Amino acid sequence: MSSISICAVIPTLNEEEHVAQCVAELKNQSVSQIIVADGGSDDRTIEVARELGVEVVSSQRGRGYQLQAAIGHTNCDLIWMIHADCIPPTMAVQAIGQSVAAGARWGAFVIEHIVPPSASKLTAWCLCLANKRSRTTRFPYGDQAIFVQRELLMEIGGVPNQELMEDLELSVRLNKILPPRIIENKVSVNPRRFTRRPFKTFITWMLFPFLYRLGVSPQRLIRWYE
Repeated sequence: MSSISICAVIPTLNEEEHVAQCVAELKNQSVSQIIVADGGSDDRTIEVARELGVEVVSSQRGRGYQLQAAIGHTNCDLIWMIHADCIPPTMAVQAIGQSVAAGARWGAFVIEHIVPPSASKLTAWCLCLANKRSRTTRFPYGDQAIFVQRELLMEIGGVPNQELMEDLELSVRLNKILPPRIIENKVSVNPRRFTRRPFKTFITWMLFPFLYRLGVSPQRLIRWYE
């Protein structure tokens, strides 16, 4: 077990079907603290989290706002940000501890999308492409379960307060200090968004980060997405 204290933060918006499984795995790994950062769910997400004995922090909608609000409720050495529809790998806490002991100050995990049996060849190819990206990127996305030392996070001003692309902006700011440690243990990612709207999701994956790096604002990207 890692000797550092780890707070796992789960940003949620109507995640009653997924949050329990994510929380259960985190509890199995004995993280120091679990916080559900809710952005205004109108289903049973908050009730489910509280029934599981998890602290809930509410904020305005947007993962950046939600994560930043939750971080204000912890003094743990390290912040670990996990999406509700992602299942962290077994021994993830130990892997994080080993990485930090070896000098890492932030990092993320490799992802593995759960490809449904009914998926088309094109869908499976796109999900495989996303999996491969997670192995080589210096700019991990939020579904890679980004972890960062609290001290370093405060040094860059915390999680960017924005509704979209907060994960990419966070990675960009952290990379200005040092590159991430990518851990080979695989986070299982639910492909629900892709299988529901494959073309729209693929375009978002491929195009929006490029447009954001060119200077297109998160607000404009949200309008285009919607």
